[in-house]
Amino acid sequence: FFEMIGIDEEDPIGRFHCPGCILLPIVREKNIPLKNIDYKIEVFETLANVEITQYYQNNEKDFIETEYLLPISNDAAFVGMEVHLPNEILKSIVQPKEEAKQQYDAAKEEGRVAGYSGTESHAPDILKIKIGNIPPETSVKVVLRYIESVEVHANKKYRLIINSTLTPRYYSRNHPEEVSPNITTTNKLAFTWKITANIFSSKAILEVTSPTHEIEVRNENEQHSAFVNLKNCEYPNRNFVLLYQTVAIQEPQFSLAEYNLSLNPNIDTRQYCAMITYMPDLVKGDPDIQLALQNNRLEPKNEPDFLDSRGEFIFVLDRSGSMGGSRIEKAKEALILFLKSLPSDSYFDIISFGSSHQCYSKELSEKTTQVNVSKAVAFVQGISADLGGTEIMGALVESLIIKGRRPNYPRYVYLLTDGDVSNAQSIVNMVENNRGNIRINTLGIGSGASPELVREVARAGNGYSEFVTDQQDISETVINLLMKSTIPVCDNIKVDFDKTMVEYATPDPSAPRFVTIGELYTAFIFLNEKFSSVGAFDIRISYRHPQTGKEERVERTITAQEAIKTESFAKLGVHYLLKGLSRTKKSDKYIGVPDVYQAIQADTSAKILDLSLKYQVLSESTAFVCVSSESVNKTNVPPIQVDIPNLCSVDHYKVSGGHMMAGMLRGGPMLRSAKPMMMMKTAAMPMAEKESLAIRSKASDELQEHHEVEKTGETELQSIISSVAVEGSWKGSSTLLQTLNISPDQISKVKTALQAGASDDVVTTVIVLLYLEKNLSSSKSKWQIIYKKAERWLQSQGIDFNNLKSAIANIV
Repeated sequence: FFEMIGIDEEDPIGRFHCPGCILLPIVREKNIPLKNIDYKIEVFETLANVEITQYYQNNEKDFIETEYLLPISNDAAFVGMEVHLPNEILKSIVQPKEEAKQQYDAAKEEGRVAGYSGTESHAPDILKIKIGNIPPETSVKVVLRYIESVEVHANKKYRLIINSTLTPRYYSRNHPEEVSPNITTTNKLAFTWKITANIFSSKAILEVTSPTHEIEVRNENEQHSAFVNLKNCEYPNRNFVLLYQTVAIQEPQFSLAEYNLSLNPNIDTRQYCAMITYMPDLVKGDPDIQLALQNNRLEPKNEPDFLDSRGEFIFVLDRSGSMGGSRIEKAKEALILFLKSLPSDSYFDIISFGSSHQCYSKELSEKTTQVNVSKAVAFVQGISADLGGTEIMGALVESLIIKGRRPNYPRYVYLLTDGDVSNAQSIVNMVENNRGNIRINTLGIGSGASPELVREVARAGNGYSEFVTDQQDISETVINLLMKSTIPVCDNIKVDFDKTMVEYATPDPSAPRFVTIGELYTAFIFLNEKFSSVGAFDIRISYRHPQTGKEERVERTITAQEAIKTESFAKLGVHYLLKGLSRTKKSDKYIGVPDVYQAIQADTSAKILDLSLKYQVLSESTAFVCVSSESVNKTNVPPIQVDIPNLCSVDHYKVSGGHMMAGMLRGGPMLRSAKPMMMMKTAAMPMAEKESLAIRSKASDELQEHHEVEKTGETELQSIISSVAVEGSWKGSSTLLQTLNISPDQISKVKTALQAGASDDVVTTVIVLLYLEKNLSSSKSKWQIIYKKAERWLQSQGIDFNNLKSAIANIV
């Protein structure tokens, strides 16, 4: 069989890549040497310092070489790696990547213990960690350190995400040259992880939560510090999300770091780096919207312009096999709600993709009318996850370039996917070069969705990105994206200062920046010798408010006396410099605003390497390497290679059990590329782990029962959404009112309260709005737009619902 399909019988995982398919490699039953992963997180204001400790145990009688693929954030600046042996600590240095590989291989051949870690060009979200010549029956620790700036979530909370899993990566048939590392997964509970976090803030910490894990929180220092740890023993099979809220999140922060890169403490080479974080107040002067944002909800009355806005709304839906089961059903519900919530003066289209893509509208997008929306809803109800692979590029090219435009109607694109693809960088570059004035928003579903793809496509497309787990409601997030994407944005923020004091700055301060509502503007400024002698630096941030047209300013003078002695700001700033330079280098037709200001221009590739080596920050062209002082393997026998699998994502495993396979096998091109027998194999699970999984499954079942209780009313809400007309009314329907358990007596009372001659449509619409407010208030973020539509429709019929509802509130 193996000879027939062209792979090595001794290595059925192989080292081949199959364009247009997803590979689920076989994991042989073996002792996995990785036993535990610890994350120690320290957050100071908006800066997170993270230390990862991996514990290895070689229980074999032979020397081994381990390889593990660690999922990382594209925004994380890796600044250190150590390998702890029983009698020696190996401290790594950043070297040019090819030199690091050669040094690692040479040390391994000499029998020394060696450590290596670095990213690959087509997989910047994966850190490959290799440890060579781990002696028999020996414990080894690998310590990695990185720095990351936290992001703002839902306009009022800070969010830090620890990525834990990798799912099989789709290899694009159109970009077979973009090959990522082989990803192996196992559904064995092979190793655990432990997470602790200490949060320190100059402002009071109001709340610390995790939507993904049970945590224990202890507040101290009058709410200015919080200590967090996982409540239970956990396995890294779903991403960890930490949310915390402080007062005055919109206040700008100006910080100055002093650092010394010299290894000789007697040589004074002090340098300074300023870090600025600022959230423009894009709703200044509107207290209703301010309050709504603080409450993490945009009420209908707070967004008066949304239904008056015009636009062309393109929904790009992933219908690959992995979207099978509950994912595609939730996506369909979200898409129907999306269609029902569109402004009346708008156009829409649906682009589905898998191994290929297809447009709902054959030519131009459809006008939002009752007939067109009803046809589109019928189409959505009939779709499934049956299009095979994950060729995102073609669908986005269609939405940005090929699809004809409606003049005077701004285009908004919404990409929904659960995938991870090999050609993410090519997709980002394409969006960067072709976005024009189109805004692209992204939604990643499940722990397996690629953070690099979801975040970077939205960044390149001047839009928003969000992530949801399989337990969260997609509809709510889609509506929030829909509303936020049409709110005015700041596209002219500038930072002014004396450039004679500056060596580097990112982003380029003179170029207007695009900042969305609720987004932190972060800038790093590297100061030169002139600042050291002057000791003071003036900064002014300005932007023109998108609604009032008034120029807003924030000014601040930073002095050397207030500097904090730390390298963290500088190293994170260098990471942002490296990312900006890399984007400019990779995109031949780069048309975005400059990402980096340089006092002295230099070759981009050379500058990336120079900064990475000087500041010892990992980049695309460098890697960590460390080597033991003495040889430990004197047997002249090469170490046995052990590829450590990632734990299969809880989200991915749920859908891959059946629906994903069925979806893949239905997609013709996928069947020709992928080998079903390979895809179906997984590691055997020992009885102890089955029992452990059974315990976790029981807990999951109990949680599911809780969710079922919370879902009371979902059927009613779906009936309400499916039957609402485009203009916002509900036709007089006994079926709908029976579904809502509305009695004839209640209908009669509402009719009596209304003016004489009120139509059945008016009566039904009034009852539905009352029902939404009284019985489905917990789902308000979903129905808020159709509610506003209904209010407007009633107004057109001479009914002021706001004045009426107090008189009839007790009827329903």
